[in-house]
Formats: sequence, C-alpha cells, structure tokens
Amino acid sequence: MSAIHAHQAPGSRSARRSSSRRAGCKIARAVNLVIEQLEGRVLLSGTLPAAVHASTDAVYSVTGDPTSGYAVTLSAGTYSFDANEGAPGGDWQNLSLTLTGTADVSFNAPQTFTAFTLSATAKAAVSSSGGGVSGNLLDVAAGGFSMALDPVTGNPTATLDMMDNDMILRGPASGSGDDELPVLRTLLHSGLPTGGTGLRSSDVTESGTSYVTRLGYRDGLSTFDGQATINGQAVKASDTLVKYTLNGDMDLDGRVTNADFARFSNAFASPPAAGTSTWQLGDFNYDGRTTGSDYTLLSNDFGQNITGPNFARSILPVGLPVTATEGQPLTSAKLATFTDTHNATSQVTQATDYTASVSWGDGVFSPTNVTV
Repeated sequence: MSAIHAHQAPGSRSARRSSSRRAGCKIARAVNLVIEQLEGRVLLSGTLPAAVHASTDAVYSVTGDPTSGYAVTLSAGTYSFDANEGAPGGDWQNLSLTLTGTADVSFNAPQTFTAFTLSATAKAAVSSSGGGVSGNLLDVAAGGFSMALDPVTGNPTATLDMMDNDMILRGPASGSGDDELPVLRTLLHSGLPTGGTGLRSSDVTESGTSYVTRLGYRDGLSTFDGQATINGQAVKASDTLVKYTLNGDMDLDGRVTNADFARFSNAFASPPAAGTSTWQLGDFNYDGRTTGSDYTLLSNDFGQNITGPNFARSILPVGLPVTATEGQPLTSAKLATFTDTHNATSQVTQATDYTASVSWGDGVFSPTNVTV
C-alpha cells in the first residue's frame, strides 16, 4: 500500500495557483483509485476490483497478472465479492484465494478458483440463493481446496458457510475423487449442526420446511448416476460435489426416491468399517458409520424434493459501500435490492416470507426491514 504526502509552504508561488488547477491535479492522481479517509490518513486501495468491497480495516495482498493468474490473500476486515472475479475475463482470472487471520468474506456471486484456502479463524459465507437452487456455485480446481486443522483437536479453525449453495471440487483428469471424501466428512462433522467451525450450512436450521436439509457430498456422479452437468457445469467421474440437499439424497439429485432407498439398503446390508463410511455409502450425519440413525434421516425425507420455495431463507448483505455515522446507528435508506428468481410470485407475496440482516463492518449482523 502506498502513502502520498504533500507539503506546501504558505505563500509560495505554487500555493497561489488557482483552486481549479489544484482540483484538477487531485482528480488526475485519483483516477482508478478508491480513496477513503480514516483517522486523517489517505488510504489508496487501487488493487481491489470494483465488484469487491472491503471495510476500512481491511488487510490484503494481491500479486500476479492475467496470464499467470492472481494470488490474493485477505487477512483482516470484511469483504464482499459481487462478481465472479476468478472466471475467465474476470478482474482476478485464474484466482488463488487465501482467507486467513480474521478475514470475513461474503460471496454474492458464483466463484471460480484455481485454489481456495481457509486458515486461522477466517470466515466465508456464500449468499443464499433460495429454494435449494444453487445460484452461487463455488468451482475449485483439482487439489485446490484446503481448510487448516487445529494440531491438537484435529478440527478446522476456519468456517465456510455454504447456506443453500453447491461446490464442485475438481478431480484429476482420470481416476476418482475418493481422497477428498474423508476430509470432507471431517470438515462437515465439525460444522454440524451449524454452530461449529469447518464446512457448514446455516440454512440447515433456518429452513422453514418440515424436513431436514444438509450438505451432501460424493464423487462419481457422471459414472454412477449419469449426471453430466451440475448447475450448468460439466463434471467428470473424479469431480466431487458438495450439495445443499435433503438427508438421504444419496445421488444428489435434490430428491429422496426409491433409488436412494435401494442404494441405502445395499450399503446397510454390508456396511463399511466404522469410521470409513461417507454420504454416498449412507452416512448422513457424518459420524463415519451407516446405521439405523441414518435410515431414520432418510425415511423422514422420503418423497421430498429440495427444489421450491424456502420461505425462511436469509439474504446476506451485498457489501455495498454504505457507511453509518457515529451516533446515528439507524438509517431509513434502502440498502440493496434483491431479485428472487427461484420462487413464483404467487408463492411469495409478503415481506414476512423473507428475513435479512446487515453488518456495518464489525461482524455483528442486525435485523433489517424487508419490503416486497
């Protein structure tokens, strides 16, 4: 980060130049830069794209170029990504993103990463897309996803909240993604039900439906279940999908059907060794076993479909550069507008169908009023 210091001697000839000339110089220096005033210092943060918003206490580093890719580390502060910065043609295409320290990030758009690493007590949340339809897909290149584990407890220290979204962890060109499955089970077990660190979904408890949702995970979709695309993205046998879905949805198609029951029955008849089972082998509570408890979870959701209205959904703030004046914590200004493309107008007719909260950069979310 650069600092600019300007000193002018009173009464000098240059100091007597016209105010318009001085204003012109200031404007010229400020082109393509975001200038923020904090405690009398001028901070220049020209390395953040327009669709990435950061709080004034943000600490980050950006290296790279469009050809070789970008490596971005966010260490402190709150951020929102309102566009897919790592996609081809994005401001940070071929993005390797590291969240560490106390960084707190909201993804309000799909994201594409060559690497995505979370460590220390960093937090990331993927804004709810509503109704179990994943609008904010995370797509991570082969071997690129990592969450640090505490050396003593073995539990992850950072948190990734998928809400009702999906994530594709790309696998090698050939083979399977089986190596990812035990790691994902550890991350998911730590985040269960919703209050722990690790990989979690706060929509699991916020769902207003009578059935229970959870994050399922498996590989081999294209080989065993004939699913060639996920959220419009092509998948191969070695890719691993993490999906917000129903308990018992073994094939991750968003439904619990006879096909899932048949798969579970086969796994239950010859269960894997304790501590080795995964979602695709009937372990829906992430304890590494396929038992009667998992059967109960499946039977409770049998015949249900994840696609449809989710009236208790939560909407994360888009991180627009709205500031609050000290001593005036309340505002009647409209903060943001969201378009619900997942629920029919006939099904969503009143503001009470939604809830929303906003953070003013301190990590504390307060309820806000919603109008429809």
